[in-house]
This record gives sequence, C-alpha cells and structure tokens, in this order.
Amino acid sequence: MTDKHQRGRRARPTGDYEVGHCRPPVATRFKPGASGNPGGRPKRRASALELLRAALDQPVTVRAGGAAMRISRREQMFRAMVDRAAKGDARAFALVMKLMREQEAKDEIPTCITVEFVKAKPWKDDDNAV
Repeated sequence: MTDKHQRGRRARPTGDYEVGHCRPPVATRFKPGASGNPGGRPKRRASALELLRAALDQPVTVRAGGAAMRISRREQMFRAMVDRAAKGDARAFALVMKLMREQEAKDEIPTCITVEFVKAKPWKDDDNAV
C-alpha cells in the first residue's frame, strides 16, 4: 500500500511493550472466561398493569362452608362483590349485572349465518394438464 492509503489508519507498533494501542494494561484486561459486563443488562421495570395482575393473582386462603380453600385475590374480590349484591347492595348489584351483560355479549354466538354462493367458471380439459 502507498502512503495515500495508510493515512487514516494507525500503524500497529512493533516490538516488546506492555501498554499501547489495542493493548490495555494487564491489570485492567478481562480475565479469561470472565464477561466484560458481569451484571448484565438491567431488567426492565414492571408496568403498573403487570404489578396489578401479579397482585391479583396472589393466592389467599379463605373459609367457605367451614372448609379452607386457596383462591386468587381476583376470585376473592368477585366472590365478595357477588355476596354484597346478593345481600341487597344496589351498587354491587348494578356492577355485577353490568359485568354479566359484557361477558354475555363477548360469548354470544351468532344465530344467523349467511352463505354466499359464487358461480364458478366451467372446467376445461386443458386445466387438468400438468
């Protein structure tokens, strides 16, 4: 190569030396088998929705009819809301009815299916040839 091509590049020094370009001091070099980032990338923080879901999915022990059961906090909340509605709490009753209507609307199966027939062009003997 000519000097023109070597202008932007650094020439690697030759000879016996310890510290220099591309040669950090021995004490600060990575040890064999050790990572340059031992802690790794930090874990991302959980969103508020993830924290809420985790809290609602925590198991709790409740007594129902004299027997102890382990259910999620989410299920415990729904049971308490339904119990309050059954005892006559108007707000709890309205909320339970609203939730029931929403779930029934999602689970609803269409009763009418429309089928459209399309007239296809007739087969020709040439269509079967490979």
